[in-house]
Amino acid sequence: MDSVLYLFVFTMGFLLSGLWFGCQFALATVIMNKKIWWLDMFKPLITGIIPTVIICLWGNYNILSFERALVPSLWGIAMLTVMATSSIIIVGADRKNEKDIHKLLPRCVEAACMEIPQRAMMQSFTEVVLIYFGLNGFISILITALIWCAAQGVQLLLFKQKATKTFWIEMIASFVFSLGIGYSFWASKFIPMTMLCHGIERFVTNTIDKA
Repeated sequence: MDSVLYLFVFTMGFLLSGLWFGCQFALATVIMNKKIWWLDMFKPLITGIIPTVIICLWGNYNILSFERALVPSLWGIAMLTVMATSSIIIVGADRKNEKDIHKLLPRCVEAACMEIPQRAMMQSFTEVVLIYFGLNGFISILITALIWCAAQGVQLLLFKQKATKTFWIEMIASFVFSLGIGYSFWASKFIPMTMLCHGIERFVTNTIDKA
């Protein structure tokens, strides 16, 4: 019975990711039509903040808890995750880096903002629902990682793209990142930590070249 409920939570989260991607596409269209390019890096924040607030209010879930915000071990796990993820991408992925600081900084801001839908919205949602069903909220880390990997796969199919080596490398990196950063968020309930780490990861993977 528990396995069915876990699958149900995954399905609900996956549907939520679909709604979020739809909002992302709609906002991207508005930005393009209105030519408000400076807003582009904030798309994940804008599209994720309302559902995040609703989820947090519904589940009495705090994503800005300062109680464990400075626990060294959690920051250590987060930084090790950034190192591991960055290493996977730098060594395995074949892609053009962006070293122009004026273009890179907006990408780093966008990466930081991605933690709103990925962790603040999705992981909070899956944990709240798991606890509601009397299940282990810790599993929200794994479910969230699987949801975003599945979402990447669906995007690939929708845009009729090929699953290249770089795609699979970045999928693995995304999964590793979601597990490590997901644990740091689960244990700390401090979203600024994960936002900073995601921004750092984007900066590192664009400034360090493959040896």
